[in-house]
Amino acid sequence: MKLLFATDRLHPPDDFSGSVQSTHALMLGLLERGHQCEILASLPAAWKHALATGLFRLSGRRVICEWPDTANGYRVRRGSEWRFAERVVRGARRYSPDAVILDSIRQLRFLEAASFSPPCPLIVVNHDVRFADGSRELPFKPGLRIVANSPYTAAVASRHFGVDATVVPPVVQLDRYRTERPSPSSVTLVSPNPQKGLDLVLELASRLPRTPFLLVEGWPMERRERRALQQRIRLLHNVTLRPSSREMLPVFRETRVLLAPSRIPETFGRVIIEAQVSGIPVMTSDAGALPWVVGDGGIVLPMDTGVSEWARQLEDLLRDPARYGDLSRKALENTRRTEFQPDEVLARWERVLRDLGTPADGAA
Repeated sequence: MKLLFATDRLHPPDDFSGSVQSTHALMLGLLERGHQCEILASLPAAWKHALATGLFRLSGRRVICEWPDTANGYRVRRGSEWRFAERVVRGARRYSPDAVILDSIRQLRFLEAASFSPPCPLIVVNHDVRFADGSRELPFKPGLRIVANSPYTAAVASRHFGVDATVVPPVVQLDRYRTERPSPSSVTLVSPNPQKGLDLVLELASRLPRTPFLLVEGWPMERRERRALQQRIRLLHNVTLRPSSREMLPVFRETRVLLAPSRIPETFGRVIIEAQVSGIPVMTSDAGALPWVVGDGGIVLPMDTGVSEWARQLEDLLRDPARYGDLSRKALENTRRTEFQPDEVLARWERVLRDLGTPADGAA
């Protein structure tokens, strides 16, 4: 099948956040199974945004600039996020896909405002449960398909919109993240920002000064944001900040425990599976889908748990070899769950694609 993916976000190598990595891995997996894929994504450079917008206005809203490349193994057309809807309309005409695949429900509103008339089935891979406009109606029904990345995400979409979503977890190529850890020492947080629990982690680092903490950018931080964080950790000599990287093996080799104390509902938690495949236990909050993802391979604490309890649980885990070994084994076992195996995920996707010709449950 010919599949046109579309996002108003950045795409690798400009962004390595979890949902972006999941789209990239899905496209590679579908390509290996004989499908044709390309994606419309946003531009990283401000000057390209300015040029694209300027040409669009000077041309009487006729010229839409895109910069194509195939560095990821498939064609990426990068253009202005402000012209997202127009680019999808044009891309659907040019590419004649069998399906258009979006990565957010909110993008449906942009297409609706642009009077988009879908020439083929629309699929939304829903990674979000924050529906900004509050509307409980979805456009492009019937025929719209919702794919949710976890049972939690599917349940929220069902309650909010009254639709049945098909649960298909992200593609995680487990072998790519498996590594030996001869002497791990760090307690690691990926994506150090307040929503991911940064404030709690810095407080933990302050209370446990002999424990090394590693902060790894999940996506490139703005210069001002990075400078502010560097200022915050200046007096915490046990905290290291590392830039965003597509290659996570060096991080996992030195990680003893992964922290995911999110303050917001998480719809999956890809980094948890990436870490667990190397036997890394995870300490997480109970935000959204995180307990389902972590399984028995970690410690789950209520979102409102105070820092004292987090510190106690972390110290106990680090000091108790038997408990650590047990959770390490369970972390690895958790990644062997059938629903997390790449072949099973791709098989579920192919079932979704095969069923596009039949009415979607709950979409009438």
